[in-house]
Order: sequence, then structure tokens, then C-alpha cells
Amino acid sequence: MFQSNLLEAGQFHPLEMMQNTSESDVPRIREDECFESATKSYSENHEGGAASGEEQEPRPKRKRYHRHTQHQIQEMESFFKECPHPDDKQRKELSRELGLEPLQVKFWFQNKRTQMKTQHERSENSQLRAENEKLRADNMRYREALSNASCPNCGGPTAIGEMSFDEHHLRLENARLREEIDRISAIAAKYVGKPVVNYSNISPSLPPRPLEIGFGNQQGIGTMDIYGGSGDLLRTLSGPTAADKPIIIELAVAAMEELTGMAQMVEPLWLSTTLDGAATVLNEDEYVRSFPRGIGPKPNGFKCEASRETCVVIMNHVNLVEILMDVNQWSTVFAGIVSRAMTVEVLSTGVAGNYNGALQVMTAEFQVPSPLVPTRESYFVRYCKQHTDGTWAVVDVSLDNLRPSPSSRCRRRPSGCLIQEMPNGYSKVTWVEHVEVDDRGVHNLYKQLVSTGHAFGAKRWVATLDRQCERLASSMATNIPTVDVGGINES
Repeated sequence: MFQSNLLEAGQFHPLEMMQNTSESDVPRIREDECFESATKSYSENHEGGAASGEEQEPRPKRKRYHRHTQHQIQEMESFFKECPHPDDKQRKELSRELGLEPLQVKFWFQNKRTQMKTQHERSENSQLRAENEKLRADNMRYREALSNASCPNCGGPTAIGEMSFDEHHLRLENARLREEIDRISAIAAKYVGKPVVNYSNISPSLPPRPLEIGFGNQQGIGTMDIYGGSGDLLRTLSGPTAADKPIIIELAVAAMEELTGMAQMVEPLWLSTTLDGAATVLNEDEYVRSFPRGIGPKPNGFKCEASRETCVVIMNHVNLVEILMDVNQWSTVFAGIVSRAMTVEVLSTGVAGNYNGALQVMTAEFQVPSPLVPTRESYFVRYCKQHTDGTWAVVDVSLDNLRPSPSSRCRRRPSGCLIQEMPNGYSKVTWVEHVEVDDRGVHNLYKQLVSTGHAFGAKRWVATLDRQCERLASSMATNIPTVDVGGINES
């Protein structure tokens, strides 16, 4: 009715209002309309709106309501800047000053907050749309660039849609392995065509050894002198040919990857045999799926022996790596397991100052101190590497495919240890032993001992290393008391 009266009087027209109203006045007009409707509702509730049940009677003529004055709006806006959420006391005081009802003041502040929130959301939406359009343009530009690009490492396409994530990961892994093979091949190329070099002959070029290991009169004597000669395998082997060296290097790099995975992976590769998970066995099916590369399938009649053990030893990682890479120290520390050992040829001495990248071809004979268990001879390559996280790894893998022998009864799949530095001169050692053997010559009394890994498994290697480290730490201790601490003085 109010609008019709205005139209009849010729005072306002909707189109003229839209044309003559600037954009800055639109929110204020909407705001005033909301205030008018709120004021109408308030007045109707106070002026007899209870006559809802008498719908048949004609409604009284509505009163004409006026907008807030410019002074009232300015006062409320200035108060809004200081306090957007006034309480009842503040609203009543403000209504008295401006000549408004408290409910009108309350509705005005509610509408003002809603208006500010809407403006803020509209501004955020505009910014997000602009950023979204920018990202879309960048995405299209990158897609177009990737569709015509190729991987600098593997040479394959780089578009994500053209290959799966696993394939892309394998390509990057293969590229990384090729780089490592090329690096080691370049190091080994210096030794191609040279005569066989025994590791003891190059010991002066290696870092000085702060730790000398000996047992009685055996100190400084090689294992070949201790046992008075070597076996048939040790006498007949010669150094690898120039054609064999690239194969050996590639095999060593693959063995390092496999050892790292076997030392760190858990189920389903390693299955627990006890409730506490202390004892584990290798899942051979999962092993074949996880590590398809290697030295080939298991020979007929051979059995798999795999074990893993972890312990903390009282020796720093530098000395542990030195013991493992020096054939004399290695065979001396593990004299109960290694009956003979020698280095056939050194392909790489590693980085100057440490054994990172050291590569050497070795042969060794492993034993159990009993004539009822045949010894195990192995011809293998040993590779030492320092990983990016500071962990050292030393891995052995058999080279029987290069020197096939009908008398060979043992083949070492990637075996060795991961050495992690710990505080106060300690080291955490994770040892993995994985061999395939023909155990038909083992006496029945020792069948279970050998098959469970207690004879040649990781548990025996770790126990021996722990015992020798404690012995060396005790012999090198300097804080031993000089008085008898166990005596009791009688008064």
C-alpha cells in the first residue's frame, strides 16, 4: 500500500530509483528497507497485532515509517567501528541518545554485521576466482610443456597420464642405479688389466688403523699363515677378467639395494614366529616378488637359510667398517666362524679417507667347530657404501655364476649388515644372513641347529661381534680402579 501511494503520487518510480541511485547508495537503501520492515514488525507487535484470529475484519491502515536520519546512521556506524557487538546496556543507552527503540538498534547492528560479512565473503570470492583462473592458466601451460618434454634421466615421456606412478618410480630408480654403476665403473676402470692385488699390499694407502686386533701371538698374522694354507677354492681362484668387472659392479649395486630393503622391511617379507616378534623367518614368496633381480633362482637340492638380527655394540661405526673391510681383522674377529679368508682383488678402495664405495672380490670358508658339519666355501664380492642418512652398509653376494664349480655347496645371496651411529661411541648393527646351501652332508645331530640359523645365521654373527666389541672395550679401558674395591677393612 505504501508503494502504491507513492506511485500514485508520482513521487517514485522503481526504474527511476534504479537509474538515479548510485552503487554506493544501494547497500544503504537495502539496509533502510530492512530497518523499515523490522520497525514495522516491532510496531505491529505493540499495536494490536494480536488480532490474528480476526482475519475477517479489515486491517487498519498501516502507518508510514520514516528512514533513520543521517545523524542516527553516522552515530551507529561510528559506534559499530568501536564495538560491533554491543550488549543490552549499550544498546539502551544508544537508543536514548538517538531517539530509537532498543530493538531497532539491535536490528541495525545485526544487519550491519551481516552486510559486512557479505561484503567480506564477496571480496574473498573474487580473489579466489582470480587465483583459480591464474592456476588454471598455469596448469594448462605446464601440461602443454610436459606433453612435449622427455625425462633427462630415463629418456621416457614425462606426462603423468602416459605412465603409472609405479612405472615412473621404477624409471627414476633405474636411472639412479645406472648413475651409481657408471660411477663405480669409472673407479674400477683404473684397475682393468692390472695384476691381482692383495688387500694387504695396499694397506699403507688406506686410512691409519687406530684399532689393532689380535689373539695372543696371532696379532698381525694373516689367516693364511694361521691355518697353514688354503683350501682348493682359495688356491685355484684368480682375479676377475676385464669382462667380468662390469658384471660384478652391477651385481654389487643391486645387492646393496636388496640388503637395505631386507634390513628395514617387516611383514610380509619377515614373518614373526613368536608372540613378541623376536624371532622371524623369511617369506620366500614375498622375497621373490620384492627382489626379482639378483643371482638367479635357487639351485635344485639347495635349501634357503635366512635370518636377521639387531643389536647395539660398544664400538663406533668407523672401526666396525674398518674391521669388515680388512680381511685380516674380519677373519680374526670372527675366527669362530671364518676359518680362512683372503682378498682376491680390490676393484675400488673407495673415497679417500674412508671406505665409501670400496669394492673387493673375496673368498672365505665358514665353519662350525665340529667335524659333523661340513665347511662352506664362498667366492663373493664385498661392497661398502655410506647412505645419505649417514648409515653404513657392507654387503656380500656370491660370484659363483662367474666361476661355476661342481663342488660348490653354498651360495650367498645379498648378506651383510647396516651400521647406524649412536651416541657415546655405540653403534646399532642390523645383520642379515641369506644363503642357499646343500645341507645333505650335515649330521642329523646338527640338522636342527643348522636349519634354524644358529650355526651360520645372523644371530651367531651378531653375538660374536658383540662379545668381541666388549672384549676390546675392556682391554682399552683407562678408568680401571687401582685399588681392590671388593675388600672389606676390619676395624
